[in-house]
Amino acid sequence: MQIINCEFHVKHDKNSLAQFKIAAMMEIHNARKDRGNQSFALYEDIENPYELQMIEAWESEDAIEQHASSEHNLEFNRVLTDLVTRQPAVHQYNAEL
Repeated sequence: MQIINCEFHVKHDKNSLAQFKIAAMMEIHNARKDRGNQSFALYEDIENPYELQMIEAWESEDAIEQHASSEHNLEFNRVLTDLVTRQPAVHQYNAEL
């Protein structure tokens, strides 16, 4: 199993945050249907609501690659451009040690 943690830093205005959450919920809804997805969720920092983490679990690297090239993921990444202060930090972990 592969775990992906994406860190998002949303612009500090309520409209950007609301738009980000709508886009993220659509991405989560679609990604959970992708082959090989085991878990996909969004978490908000308890001290800073403009910092969010998207944590994903995938059965294989192949499943991640298919998800990364899916139309819904590409659209989510396009929408992010205007809503975040910098590129998301993406960390991938192998959960099978």
